[in-house]
Amino acid sequence: MTLRKQLIIIGVLLFTLPLAVIRFAMQLEETLRESQKTAHLELTEYIADVLQPVWETDVPTSEEALLLESIDRPIILDGYSEDWVHIPGHSTSDAASQTDTPATQFKLASRGQRLYLLLELPDRSIHYRQPGAAGQLYDQIRLTLHFPDGTMLEHMIFAEGPGQIRADNNLNLGLLFGVWQETHNGSLLELSLPLPSGARALSVEWEDIDQSSRQVFSRTIRPVIGTQASPRKLVYISDQLITLTESLTPDDSRLRLLTADQKLMLEVDRDLNRDLPHSSELWKSLVRRVLQFLVDSTGDQISSSYPSSSISADSSEAIPVSYWENPGQTDLASIKTLYPLKTVSGELTGWLSLEKRTPRVAAVANEALFSIISGVFTLITLVVTGLLGYASWLSWRIRTLKEDIVQSLNPEHRFQHDLRPSRLTDELGDLSRSFGLMLSKLKGYSDYMETFASKLTHECRTPLAIVTSSLQLAEQADSDEERREYLNRANTGARRISKLLTAMRQASQLEAIIQTQEKQTFDAGEMLNDLYRGYSEVVAPCRLESDFPVHTVMLNASPDLLAQAIDKLIENARDFTPDGGTITLGLHRETKGWLLYIENEGPQIPEDKIQSLFEPFISERQSGDEELHLGLGLVIVKLVAEYHGGTAIASNQANGVRFGIRLPDC
Repeated sequence: MTLRKQLIIIGVLLFTLPLAVIRFAMQLEETLRESQKTAHLELTEYIADVLQPVWETDVPTSEEALLLESIDRPIILDGYSEDWVHIPGHSTSDAASQTDTPATQFKLASRGQRLYLLLELPDRSIHYRQPGAAGQLYDQIRLTLHFPDGTMLEHMIFAEGPGQIRADNNLNLGLLFGVWQETHNGSLLELSLPLPSGARALSVEWEDIDQSSRQVFSRTIRPVIGTQASPRKLVYISDQLITLTESLTPDDSRLRLLTADQKLMLEVDRDLNRDLPHSSELWKSLVRRVLQFLVDSTGDQISSSYPSSSISADSSEAIPVSYWENPGQTDLASIKTLYPLKTVSGELTGWLSLEKRTPRVAAVANEALFSIISGVFTLITLVVTGLLGYASWLSWRIRTLKEDIVQSLNPEHRFQHDLRPSRLTDELGDLSRSFGLMLSKLKGYSDYMETFASKLTHECRTPLAIVTSSLQLAEQADSDEERREYLNRANTGARRISKLLTAMRQASQLEAIIQTQEKQTFDAGEMLNDLYRGYSEVVAPCRLESDFPVHTVMLNASPDLLAQAIDKLIENARDFTPDGGTITLGLHRETKGWLLYIENEGPQIPEDKIQSLFEPFISERQSGDEELHLGLGLVIVKLVAEYHGGTAIASNQANGVRFGIRLPDC
């Protein structure tokens, strides 16, 4: 699994942390809902107790009583019945009509102190009043309001043709409006008139005029709503009940008074939260939606209708009920409480409905809680984004390192350039530098191996030629003495080849041996004095001089390796110094370390060969020397210098040459 995928999994797991916050919000919301239901039920019970005495006075229990539907907007009187669709209808069959004439349909409603009446008369031959005609008969409606003291207010309503109605009651002149409109089934009459607060009964009679022949007319009184002698009682809300209900309706609430069969009588709407603005921030909207889904799917379900199982017209089964409702699936939920209104004897007379609309998830409305939720999600998002960015950066660095390593080799698997190490100090930076160092050493080893064969061939060619030629001459020799001489030459060449192979084997083990040495802190001056005394006789007939500080010089190095390097340099200097010449063993302080050197008089080194002196099999000694020189002495000096973090140097001086090792400070 890649590093990026691992960090993605970690980031996904981090998103489980907000589940605790969400669970807390869910539990808080459930608790708030239950507490709101309890408080709402108690408030509704209190309002019902206050309204109960006035309600019993206003609402009779007689089945003959007429309910005036309370409407929240005025009806447009235009001769059409569209505005009456939601108002229940009645017919004269409900009254004591003894004729065979089709029943007259009517509807009643009230809004404030106005009464609305719709009549559908099953008569296509309406006789309208003719202005100026004396003794004429015409259809008219007698509408009578009855008061408890026995007084009546009568309205005689007629029309002079389809359109606006007329009335002969001067008391309501200009306050009674209506339209008489012909329809395909007869005619339709819409009325609106003042409804005095004391009116407790209503009667509506239709004076129907029919013409049986040209000169013969008949007049029939048809009861529509009761009769003048036996009116129908009205059920509507008094001013006292309206005022009291308005004073008891809390803000942000809607209070309704319903009959026992759930018909609306009065509504006071103070639902100021109906168009409650919500935050337009996408983040808050998203959190709100998530909480709504989680709370509604696990807690108290928000319904969209009345819990009918708890609402009954039976007095014994009618109990208070409180529930949540969310009509239309909006962002605002309503808590509703239905409380039964009963008489002292326990008879159900109606229902009190109290509705309060509130933010659907009340916990989110708490800004402190919302800040916690937002803060957690923001923090998690930033952490995950940072992890993904960090993973991408690490992946880029690893890919770059891999590509650099691959590109450092050409298709023939030869090193074509050095690896560019990272400058960063973290683990990947260390890995990059380690790879760079490893590739650098491998490149050096590869270069060494590429030149090894040619150098080996060159070094072995001469002794091998000596062996071959000596053996051939020995076969052709005429005397034993001559044959022994040729065999001695062949033996000398074979020993030379043997020494060459032995030196090569030792050279291959040299670097590993050097790496096993341990560094220690010691006095370099004391070590140099010991070496000076030991080499003074070895370099004869040359002279050995010293040039190092007399005070203590503490170095952190391997004294054995430094002594071995000095030994190689002394041996090299003795071979190139003329008899009586001077060899100097010195130690000088430099800016960032020490220079340990051997300087000798003698021939200088060609400038074009200085850089190659520290490579294997490079030697400036004359080929006629009897001792085998493979050019490995300066290689040892170079390895010792690199082991100590320094460098091996070679330079020409005024009277000779200088070889040395630069050692860094501890």
